[in-house]
Amino acid sequence: MIQSDAALPPTGTPNWRAAALPYRQPRPADAGLQTYWFLAPFRLVDSGDSPSSVVFSSLPNGGKIYINGALAADLGTSTPQVWSRRLRPFMINVAPGVLRQGSNTIAIRFAVHDPFVALGEIRLGPRAALQETFDTVHFWKIGSYQYTNTLCFFMGAFALVFWLRRRAERAHLYFGICALLWGLRTVVAFIPQFPAEYWPLWRTTCYLTTGAFLVCIILAPLRLVGFRSRLLDRVLLAHWILGVAAFALFGKRLQLFIDTAWHAAFLPFAFFMFWQVALNAWRKPSTTHVAMLLTAIGVIGLSLHDLIAMNGWFGTAPVFLLHVGVPALLLAMLCSIMDRLLLSLEATENVNDRLTALAHQREKELLLQYEKQKQLAYQHAANHERQRIMQEMHDGLGAKLVEARELAVDLDAPGAGVAPVLEEALDEMRMVIGSLASSNPDLVAALGEFRYRLIARLTRAGGKLSWRTENLPDCLLVNPYNGMHVLSVLNDAVNSFIRAGAARPLSICIIHQPEWLELQIQGSEHPVSSIVPGISAAVQQRMERRAEAMNATLTLQPGGTGCRLQWRLPAEPAQQQAVA
Repeated sequence: MIQSDAALPPTGTPNWRAAALPYRQPRPADAGLQTYWFLAPFRLVDSGDSPSSVVFSSLPNGGKIYINGALAADLGTSTPQVWSRRLRPFMINVAPGVLRQGSNTIAIRFAVHDPFVALGEIRLGPRAALQETFDTVHFWKIGSYQYTNTLCFFMGAFALVFWLRRRAERAHLYFGICALLWGLRTVVAFIPQFPAEYWPLWRTTCYLTTGAFLVCIILAPLRLVGFRSRLLDRVLLAHWILGVAAFALFGKRLQLFIDTAWHAAFLPFAFFMFWQVALNAWRKPSTTHVAMLLTAIGVIGLSLHDLIAMNGWFGTAPVFLLHVGVPALLLAMLCSIMDRLLLSLEATENVNDRLTALAHQREKELLLQYEKQKQLAYQHAANHERQRIMQEMHDGLGAKLVEARELAVDLDAPGAGVAPVLEEALDEMRMVIGSLASSNPDLVAALGEFRYRLIARLTRAGGKLSWRTENLPDCLLVNPYNGMHVLSVLNDAVNSFIRAGAARPLSICIIHQPEWLELQIQGSEHPVSSIVPGISAAVQQRMERRAEAMNATLTLQPGGTGCRLQWRLPAEPAQQQAVA
């Protein structure tokens, strides 16, 4: 190789020096535009009739290609007004008759604005044999970029649209920006030529997009694994801005140093990101977490490779591979995001299922409550109706009976038999009213009130009462109709006894057991079945009907010294008893 502005390959000059391909060496940053010649001799053994070609794996500055002094191709190169920068390989067909048996030469002339002078390997041979090699190199240098660009733009747009719907998911924002910036950075790198006056703008755009991408590619995995640090965010942003500001201040003079130092300074942050991803994969092993870990390892390795290749260290060819590893990491991150989304949807579905089950249960409870409310409303209406009937009986029928009794008492002997009947009617009316006074009357209290009225009646009639109870609790709640039946049986028996002979003693015994309640009424010397012809039979039938209605047992035991009535009824399941 030689630095020369000659229009044709310079010959006869001792300034040529050996250069091994691939060649990549820095040049002075302030040297301006420089022109270089590369000369490669080769021997043609026998090409036969097959056409020949030349493949350049890397010709970043374009140039003119000469074979045996004849111009084979003009690919264009940098000029004082144009900055040329090409990533693609080139395949040049050699015209028939240009090659000759024996010694041949190929010369390449190009001008350089970049900080590096670079030329890739050169392959010469039959066109058919070189086509596969060219296609492979072209895929890795151009096709892979196109595919990964398309993938990055798609993933970035998807993530940003998702983030717009769920602003709290900051990881999706970082991921979307990261993917779009990488795609934009790669597109910028594919611009083959641009005016030299726009080179600072172009290079600034590269710094901005590359730095923003590096910041996001570090923060996005950290957000996905749940790591957040404002200090780290600020340091990364400051480092990104520092690189752009350094280039703006010093420009081309320190471009090589800025490129190397600025990119290398991101590596500790990348290693920290890798460490957090590895910890997350260890603590929460899953396919997506392991995939993120493996692709993060690959990206760090490819970053080191590209940094070495960019500076030409260890004779490394200028082949950059980070554009392959980054989309793989982005794809693993997208899978992790989708995995989180699916888990969130599954959790939401589970919550919805639980809420649906709770809603059904609540609906059933509301229906039961509604039925209870209906029952309560019905009971309230029934209670109201009972109160109305009781009031009408007390104010109407009761008043008339009281008035009739007072009139009968004032009558002479012919009306004396009316007063006891009216007294019985009043007692029965009071008993009915008392039994209807509550939806669940206390039978013990009702029996006490009955006893109080009975003592008064027997005292007025000259009779005596023997009242005895066994195991009777302080409170015995029964159905109002059952309570009325019990009091009616007692009242009918007492009325029959009083009519038969008021001066005789009357014995009443009430026995309570958990399974039944028994009433025993004992009248002396006057059998109940023969007290008053016609009425006692009716009274007995009425008692039997009441016993049948309550599933009770009625027993009459007449004897020479009196009559004993025994009435046993089963206890109610809903009785609430407070035993003394």
